[in-house]
Amino acid sequence: MNPSFDCSGLMSSIQKVILGQNPRGRLWSTHSFNGNTAPAGWVRNLRSPFQIGITNAGVGHTAGTLAGTNVESRGGRGVVVGKAARGWNDRLFTSHYGFKPAIQMPTPKGFAAGGYPPVGQFSIVGENGPELAYFSSPAQVISNTDTRSMFREAAGQRSGGAAPNISVENHVWVGDREITDIVDHRITVRDAETGAAIETGRYV
Repeated sequence: MNPSFDCSGLMSSIQKVILGQNPRGRLWSTHSFNGNTAPAGWVRNLRSPFQIGITNAGVGHTAGTLAGTNVESRGGRGVVVGKAARGWNDRLFTSHYGFKPAIQMPTPKGFAAGGYPPVGQFSIVGENGPELAYFSSPAQVISNTDTRSMFREAAGQRSGGAAPNISVENHVWVGDREITDIVDHRITVRDAETGAAIETGRYV
């Protein structure tokens, strides 16, 4: 989820995904809701898999609950999902609406055990609690258990074993001679010259 979403923009994007549309762009503002007057598809006090709460106090605010998971865009924190987010029935909100088309929406599936999320639908993932994910192309989720196992193998620490020592040799060649041979040869010649100079008292 893009943290730059404002509250109504985030709810609009979820609505668009439910309708099979591109999630970009805002459809309405909180002030579009007033009593029984609401944007198309929204019904006051309707129980639905996607519900929102509305307040028009101040600049207005809205948050929603999608298939039991709270979703909110809150100031500098950006998009908040799960228990830390306000839901549709938070006491901040004075009006509540359900999105009628969501009644036919498939319930988002969790992928804690790994698997292949459906394209074009919401799924639930998350390493720090539930996070809504929307995959626009085929993807795979690898379970936490398998991911940790892969990390242990990569570090050579399976069954408490020590990480392997890795040695890397780097050889640089100039023509048909390795550069280390050339350097060693020059050092040897210079040492010989220095030794001869010291013996004859002409060390410079």
